[in-house]
Amino acid sequence: MSLFKKKVKIQTFTYFLPTPPQRKKGFREKEFDSLFAKIVDSGHQLLEMHTEQNDSGMWVILVLKGPTNSCIDIKNEEVDQDIVWD
Repeated sequence: MSLFKKKVKIQTFTYFLPTPPQRKKGFREKEFDSLFAKIVDSGHQLLEMHTEQNDSGMWVILVLKGPTNSCIDIKNEEVDQDIVWD
């Protein structure tokens, strides 16, 4: 048993999905899927996921656990705000 505990950081990651135009069939949010895959591939563990909706869209709130440095990298990563609807 080690006397030193490994340092980890728990942090929230939020993402807003605007309401899409009316469609006759379902829609997959590919940009969010790509970001979420990047988070998982970087070794982060998803502890909780919550959603909150309003008339203009939906917030996705993730609670992540990971090494301190990698959490900071995700928090500071620039995300393209222009969403193209299929």
